Amino acid sequence: MKYQEINVPVQYRYLSQWQDLLNMLPQQGKYILNKVNTGCGGTTLFLQSAQPTILVSPRSNVLYSKSAQFPKAHLFRKKTDTSTTVPVLKERLRDYINYCMAGTSPWNTEPTIPKILVTIDSYPYVAEQLAFMGILDRFTILVDEFQCLMSDSKFKGRVELEFLHNLRGVNSVCYMSATPIDESYLNHFPDFADVAGYYKLIWDSSVLETPNLDMRPYKPKQSSKGICKGIIQDYRSNGYFAQKVINGAVVSSTEVVIFLNDVRTIVQIIEENQLQPDEVNVLCSLSNKYVKDLKRLGVHIGELSTDPCNPVNRIFTFATRASFEGVDFYSNSAFTYIFCDGVLEWNKNDLITDVPQILGRQRLDQPFRKDAILYYRANSKTNSAAIIERIKVKEEATQRWIDIFNASDEQTKMMLKDGIMKRSKETRYQDDYVEFVDDMQGGFVLRENYLVKSTE
Repeated sequence: MKYQEINVPVQYRYLSQWQDLLNMLPQQGKYILNKVNTGCGGTTLFLQSAQPTILVSPRSNVLYSKSAQFPKAHLFRKKTDTSTTVPVLKERLRDYINYCMAGTSPWNTEPTIPKILVTIDSYPYVAEQLAFMGILDRFTILVDEFQCLMSDSKFKGRVELEFLHNLRGVNSVCYMSATPIDESYLNHFPDFADVAGYYKLIWDSSVLETPNLDMRPYKPKQSSKGICKGIIQDYRSNGYFAQKVINGAVVSSTEVVIFLNDVRTIVQIIEENQLQPDEVNVLCSLSNKYVKDLKRLGVHIGELSTDPCNPVNRIFTFATRASFEGVDFYSNSAFTYIFCDGVLEWNKNDLITDVPQILGRQRLDQPFRKDAILYYRANSKTNSAAIIERIKVKEEATQRWIDIFNASDEQTKMMLKDGIMKRSKETRYQDDYVEFVDDMQGGFVLRENYLVKSTE
């Protein structure tokens, strides 16, 4: 894999101001773009370009935000219309493409250069339609926040692996992140074997910002709920979450973002502290089983201000780990709290990736954008030797499954596939890393899910 550093001119704070960068990146093939700096406008750079682009994101909230910022882009999903069927979505995509190709205008001129916004889950439908129309190779596929392919694999393993599997042979792919998957992992990822280049941006020190992170261990018997209760009570007493002096004047934080990776606990905090619907917004997956409890409480879910000039937010924004990558959060004073409970299996690698991503969501240059208090509970029960042995046993079991599958007739293969696909979420990767992947050609293959293995 070719490694190259690219110096960002000192006058640029946002990549969207530096269109020449696209000329320094490959026009064909697959490559990784390490932005290094979060919130630097990398996605906007591609969406403003003259290149037909498919933005593939692991987070629906990112797509909703970008759709609001780029109304000429096509969102292959409807947030409020859950009854919309896949055939209808495909028809709307075809209509959009036909509109972009109206008359005799090529895509690099007016009327519209196609920009398609889609989740990883729905990408196969988009790729199928564009391939059928014979135009898939004209698009650059931008995989945003691609480190989520690994962090999400425990609960979306098949989807993630299938997505990577079906990017094989695709003409132009950019894997972009400010906190990319470590190269030591990528070397063992077979679907990254054809990635030709790794491009790292080098920013001037005046542009990069160091997080002001106050790390506090949980005290004995201390809980996230108890700490949040104290945060809420202090705000109600003082009218602010934090203060600092800037140029001789006292400035206050009157909004807070709380990253807490447990929707059930968020529900309990809202109930026990009698937070009102107009005070709270929650960023989480709409498929989470506790969303019904949030709706029962009248709590707003996933609503973010998209106006950087006049941002209006609720006082308390709760966000789960799976909801913040790539999302633009506009606030004039929001302070950040991060809860890393050892029960949730957060570790050093998680924090190295997540803290820059979390603070990078604060897009405006406000006094508290890089300030955060992080509560952590170390998991002292980790046994490296036991983990290595467990991985080895599961690898051997996976290979046995693959050998049995490859030696079986078609009827037996279908029986094996049905049995494995019916595994519950709790037992799916308990004894092996077996995964069935749709090859988008009417068949399927049995593979090891190395993404899940890498999270052990």
